[in-house]
Amino acid sequence: MKKIVIMAALSFATASAMAASMNNIDTSTITSTSGVLSVTGGTSVTSTISIDPMTAGKHSSGEEVATLKSSETGAPVSAIAMTGDYNAPGYNDDSMSWDLVGSNSATNVVHVQFRGRAIGDIVGKFGTDHNWIATPHNTSEDRLLLNGDQTLAADSYNVNLYAAAFLN
Repeated sequence: MKKIVIMAALSFATASAMAASMNNIDTSTITSTSGVLSVTGGTSVTSTISIDPMTAGKHSSGEEVATLKSSETGAPVSAIAMTGDYNAPGYNDDSMSWDLVGSNSATNVVHVQFRGRAIGDIVGKFGTDHNWIATPHNTSEDRLLLNGDQTLAADSYNVNLYAAAFLN
């Protein structure tokens, strides 16, 4: 017990000595930092995209380009919706098709189309401006296909797909 009292006294003395030397803040060292506190309603959507390897050359319509797997937890309705890149060039809402533009050359274009895979998939706008493929399950796996026969150029193409949970 005696050692604890001595240690406490030494700690107090050290803190007092430090406080005595802390008179002014160096205002030239003030830095700002910020963050975002996100408070959610408990609903979570996770998605993964698997891109199929492709080689340059001729390809047939309907070949699979990518698979999107999505799931939701905590939503009031056990359902998930997915859609294609409605911000992409050439987007057509009715066919859910659009163009992937090459990263190295804007003249390299791949025409793609988003398709549902599950039995019971429903296509609709669901309160948005774009068509979505919805499934009455909390997980879904849909696919991105080549839209028409085409010759693919060697390039890198960014693929964007979206997933969302239902409110009610």
